[in-house]
Amino acid sequence: MTDDGLRLTKAAEVTFTETLAQLLAGVLDGPSGLTVVQALSRLRSALEHERIGLPTG
Repeated sequence: MTDDGLRLTKAAEVTFTETLAQLLAGVLDGPSGLTVVQALSRLRSALEHERIGLPTG
């Protein structure tokens, strides 16, 4: 992957995590909410890495 591609991927990860946190803020609050957001973000990354369920996002 090019440097630009890596930067875009990193930015997408941040955007995904922030948006998911905003969407879940009313349902999950405090440390448990952050833990769920982080877990889902890692799951999405792992699925994309293995090219499972593409396209995602």
